[in-house]
Amino acid sequence: MTRFVNRFWSLGLGIAFLGAAFLTTALLVKNHLDQETGGEAFLPITEDLRFSFTPLHDNINILVLRLRNPGQLNKDPYEVQILQGDTVLVSQQFSGINVRDSDLRIQFPPLPNTQGDNLDILLRPLSKADHPIQVARNQQGRLSFQAFYRSNQITESFFTKLGDLRFLLLWGVTIVVLLIYV
Repeated sequence: MTRFVNRFWSLGLGIAFLGAAFLTTALLVKNHLDQETGGEAFLPITEDLRFSFTPLHDNINILVLRLRNPGQLNKDPYEVQILQGDTVLVSQQFSGINVRDSDLRIQFPPLPNTQGDNLDILLRPLSKADHPIQVARNQQGRLSFQAFYRSNQITESFFTKLGDLRFLLLWGVTIVVLLIYV
C-alpha cells in the first residue's frame, strides 16, 4: 500500500510540475528582439538627431540606445521620441545622470499596428550642454540601437520556445523523471 501511495504522490507531483512548466513557458508573454544595429562611432547630441527604422513586428515596446557620457560630466536633460511622420508616439525624458558608458533602456506601452511602417527616433537635448552625451552609430551613420516587441499571442510565445534548447531540455528531463518514478 505504501508503494502505491508513493507512486501516486510521484505521479501527482510530476503532473503538477509538468503543468507548471507548461504554464510558465507557454503562457507567459515575452519581449523578443525585433532588430539590432551595431556601431562603434559616437556622435555628440548637441542638436536634434533623427534616425529612421522600420519595425519587423507590431507592438514595439522597448528601445535600447547605446550612449556614452565621458567622465560622467553631463547631468542635463534630454528627450527621446518615437515618431510616425509628424505624430509623436512616444516621448520620454532622461538625464545625463542616468547615462554612463552603456546602454539606456527606454520602455513604453506597446505600439500596435506599426509593423512595416517607417518610424523615426528623435534624440533632443533640452538644454545647451558643455559636455554633451554621445550616441553610437555605424559606418553608414545609422543609430546603434535594439528594438524589442512584446508578443501578444500565447501560441507565438509557445512555438518560439519550442525551438529553444533550454525548453526542450526542461521537458525532456521532466519526462525522464516521470518515467523513472512511475
